[in-house]
Amino acid sequence: MTQHMHFQQLDAQESLFYWNDLRAYITRKADDSEIVKKIMERPELCQRIINKINKGNPLELEVECITDVHEHFGIGVLNQLALDEMDHIQSRYLSHKTEEIVDLWLHMLGEMPQLSPTVRKIIAATTNPDTSPATIVKLLETTPILSARIMSLVNSSYISPVHKLSNLQHAIMMLGFDMIRSIALAYEILAISATISKKHYKQSQQLLSHLVEVAVTSRWLLKQVNAPRQEYENAFFAGLLHDVGEFVLLYHIPQSLQEVKIQAEEDEEHPQVYMKDKMGFNAYSITLYLSHQWNLGSEFNEVIDALDGRKRRGSKIESAVFLANALSECDLSYKSIRKKCYDEDWVNLELDPSQLIEGLPELAKEIKAAKIIIET
Repeated sequence: MTQHMHFQQLDAQESLFYWNDLRAYITRKADDSEIVKKIMERPELCQRIINKINKGNPLELEVECITDVHEHFGIGVLNQLALDEMDHIQSRYLSHKTEEIVDLWLHMLGEMPQLSPTVRKIIAATTNPDTSPATIVKLLETTPILSARIMSLVNSSYISPVHKLSNLQHAIMMLGFDMIRSIALAYEILAISATISKKHYKQSQQLLSHLVEVAVTSRWLLKQVNAPRQEYENAFFAGLLHDVGEFVLLYHIPQSLQEVKIQAEEDEEHPQVYMKDKMGFNAYSITLYLSHQWNLGSEFNEVIDALDGRKRRGSKIESAVFLANALSECDLSYKSIRKKCYDEDWVNLELDPSQLIEGLPELAKEIKAAKIIIET
């Protein structure tokens, strides 16, 4: 309870500080461009303003970004919408500390999945630059199933080695420590999934499939710009774990999770945004909590904050995972990646989406090959 409330208080303090700062810009009538820039720093606020405009737009003109709102409706309308939506967002931090929500959090936090001791050691070892492949081999030899999964992956069509490998140390050297860490954590995700798959098999498999799609696509996007290996492997890692919190929700509140998704679709809102608005937390909130428990690192936490709309996407990894998530949700639709709301992400990646259209079929094949990670 204390640990959760500590995070919640930090969340509220940070939010209140930001909204007060933006309110000062608006009330002192700062330069239009400064106000627009400040509003654009918070994707959650932007999305709420855009949704509000599109639901009651007298011009019957669909807007896709804040600059559209400013251009078509003026700074006065934009300011008022921003103030209204800020009040709504701020109220969330005060209205969701009800006894029912706190009890639900306590129940879920009491049963949060823990990493196995071996996987904890693998994470620590693979993030230590002084670790040797021989050390990783010794750790993996204590988990034959995980070792077998690594050998299966390294010899799969996803990796396509010139010669079939039979030596675990050679496999580790080919895959690299970052990929070994990702596979070890994928193994833990499978264990978490197994606890719910009997009752919710279909949803569990769909979520596993989504995680692999986002991981592979994130990695693929960064490889298109010749990013360093560590960057694209870290993107794979972040994509593979970005939505792991949904397993916890699926285990504890499956019916509520399904209802939220249905209602969000009817209201044309993203399920994560809708759930956070109605309950005060969502799958990303739980993923972030698990990240603190599992010591996944600040870079991963930054990615989750960006996906949740708590911060602006400022790095290539954050934009790659965000775009990969959108592509996965839209079945790799080229049309979906041309929306204005993704322009900033393409700039971050220094990519033109039209450059990728020919590569999308190849990406689909790579995703299919990579799903060996979740084969039983």
